[in-house]
Amino acid sequence: MKTGYGKTVVKVVMGLMLVLFLAGNAFAWPSWTYGKPQYKSDKSFGYFMWRTHDRWHVRVCTKGGTHTFYGTIKCDGPIRLGDSFRLNSGDYVRNSDPNTIEFRITCTGDVMGFGVITPGKNTMFDLSMDDHQIHPNEIHIGGESFRPSGNPFSISDIEQ
Repeated sequence: MKTGYGKTVVKVVMGLMLVLFLAGNAFAWPSWTYGKPQYKSDKSFGYFMWRTHDRWHVRVCTKGGTHTFYGTIKCDGPIRLGDSFRLNSGDYVRNSDPNTIEFRITCTGDVMGFGVITPGKNTMFDLSMDDHQIHPNEIHIGGESFRPSGNPFSISDIEQ
């Protein structure tokens, strides 16, 4: 009597190989870009960013004062708005061209922000606040709050 055990094992192995392949593509960005950095309304200050499968999430916070955050995010492929989070009237997040998002957000203590879908392999950030580029120490990336060495800065897919 045949049990089909061999065919079942082959199917399971093939399925696991497919899952590993897809997971590898889903997490092809540097590991330090994943995980949400810690921030709280009225207690945190700066830019807080993290990566998920196909998008960057960007949040801004102030410690109660009013500040205007603005900048550009450029990608080597088409980029588009994914979502927005508590934006005020007069704030904007928009495409200035197919590969560029520009934004301006006025924040008073609350957490505000947006997500952008970036299918390309390179993303460049130029982040400012109150008429000057923000210091890299005020930019927190991923769950471990990685700080870039400068601003503007680029982050690339590690699968290049």
